[in-house]
Amino acid sequence: MASYFAFDHVGWAAGAGLVTDKRVIERCQKVSTWSWLLGSCSTILIELTEVLGADMRRRDGESEGEWAARRRRLDQATLRLVHAVIQAGLAVGLLQLRPWSSRKTAAFGVAASALNCFMLLPPRPPGPKAKGA
Repeated sequence: MASYFAFDHVGWAAGAGLVTDKRVIERCQKVSTWSWLLGSCSTILIELTEVLGADMRRRDGESEGEWAARRRRLDQATLRLVHAVIQAGLAVGLLQLRPWSSRKTAAFGVAASALNCFMLLPPRPPGPKAKGA
């Protein structure tokens, strides 16, 4: 992802008029998008390992709070996995690796943005049931 950010800055510099060589701009944009795709694929592997390795059976002697914390961690890992899959799909569409219409690629972009906004929301406060426990 570091190379994505580095090469993406060249794209921003081109938008500001600081870089004018079209060949360099196109090449940097392509490397940036490929880096984004590879970074998303890496996140998919990491989160898939986390999700598939999770043991969601309640352990003997485990409190309700400990079990709820493990469930929350699994939910967060699953959300990150779904987000990475959507981002990888968006990168595939932008790189035109699949013959998708621009609408389908745009749908991936909207879904990725909406999910990213959702992930940035603060956690919900505990409900009245959890306060009494």
